[in-house]
Amino acid sequence: MGVLITIGLMLLALSILIVIHEAGHFWAARLFKIRVDKFYLFFDFLFPLPNVLNFALFKVKKGDTEYGLGWFPLGGYVNIAGMIDETTDEEAMKGEPQPWEFRTKPIWQRLIVMLGGIIMNVILGCVIFIGLKYFVGDTVMPMSNIKYGIYVSDTSLMYKEGFRTGDQILNYRGEVYPNFDDYANPAKLVDTDKYFEVKHADGKVEKITLSEGFLDKFQDAGERTLFSPDFGTELSIMLPEDSVKYAQPPAWEKAAAQAYLAGLRSGDVVTMLDSTPVARYREVQDYLKEHNTQPVNFKIERAGKSMEFALVPVDSFFGVGPYTELLADTVTYSLGEAIPRGIGAAFAEVVNNVKGLKALVTGKVNASKSMSGPIGIARIYGQSFALGGWTSFWRLTGILSMVLAVMNLLPIPVLDGGHVLILCIEGIIGREIPLKAKGVIMNIGMIMVLALMAFVIFNDVFKMIF
Repeated sequence: MGVLITIGLMLLALSILIVIHEAGHFWAARLFKIRVDKFYLFFDFLFPLPNVLNFALFKVKKGDTEYGLGWFPLGGYVNIAGMIDETTDEEAMKGEPQPWEFRTKPIWQRLIVMLGGIIMNVILGCVIFIGLKYFVGDTVMPMSNIKYGIYVSDTSLMYKEGFRTGDQILNYRGEVYPNFDDYANPAKLVDTDKYFEVKHADGKVEKITLSEGFLDKFQDAGERTLFSPDFGTELSIMLPEDSVKYAQPPAWEKAAAQAYLAGLRSGDVVTMLDSTPVARYREVQDYLKEHNTQPVNFKIERAGKSMEFALVPVDSFFGVGPYTELLADTVTYSLGEAIPRGIGAAFAEVVNNVKGLKALVTGKVNASKSMSGPIGIARIYGQSFALGGWTSFWRLTGILSMVLAVMNLLPIPVLDGGHVLILCIEGIIGREIPLKAKGVIMNIGMIMVLALMAFVIFNDVFKMIF
């Protein structure tokens, strides 16, 4: 994925998320007849120094509001008259309060204005997930299709935890899931008590609890899924023109093209490698791993006919893989079905995010491994788009919209949650917090946010280099 395309995808996603979030504040303010002086996508100043490098790439004024496109693409804002935030003109706040200002409105109206952005992020996330359910559906691996159990390499983390190839997963923390993906989801690693019940190939049932610190090991290993299913011996042969979609080394892509040109096709059933019969894909994988420096003769069955092909490895790669499509089913939904399922999927991301924040605060996960800034997110967008196209783009944007809703609700000054906390305190004590005190609180919050921003950007660069 090209750098320009990756940056473009990131900017597009940011633009959607920022405009929708700020529109929530804007519409709520206008609902209560509060004047909005500015509505900007991106900052037209050097954040957090509103008086430095003040210029916009584009701006137009309609009514009382100036709409513009800033030059600094790490956020956006609406400047609501009479409200203290990072864009506040302190001199203007010393004047007589006006009826069209934020500060003159009842607390309940100000709360709605401050929650408007969060509400719109939630709505956007739900709409995206509903759309994905309705237009794309779900690609799932029903447990009824997992006939061969799981595949576990003897060098993997899961092997060290006690899992073995051929194990059948019975439940996770006593809960039985219908789809294999539910068990394989790494989001489970933020749970406090992580255990699976499995049935080994010898019929023995065992409860396996993941060890303390497993999440750190998982992140260090760069894993993306907890489990992989074992398969039958049906092969998947990638078309040469499709190889650019997958993050495979050039030698593997060359080997895949060679296997295709030799005559192998997806769906071919391997019955024998050289003189060794095979019945499961793990046997195919193990054999090829042991003979990755010499030609291997593939005996296959296709449409009832027996054929043979000889493949020469390219830097130890044969370019074949398991035919995973046989295990996957595509589930489609009517609009009536998509709405509750989409909302459920959106709020599942909220639950995962809250669990992750809890694990972060309690020190159960490493912040440097778990947090990503704009560079890291951009890379994820590029990789996801390369594999899944616009479906992956919208899925990731929906996830980020729900994540932003949670993050903005945190009671940190400058964030929406900080403003909500101050308003709630004022409602309880029955009077306004002094203007000077609010300014100090906002400055503290600004320092916290800037420190976090600096950390995640530095962390992104560090991970990219090392």
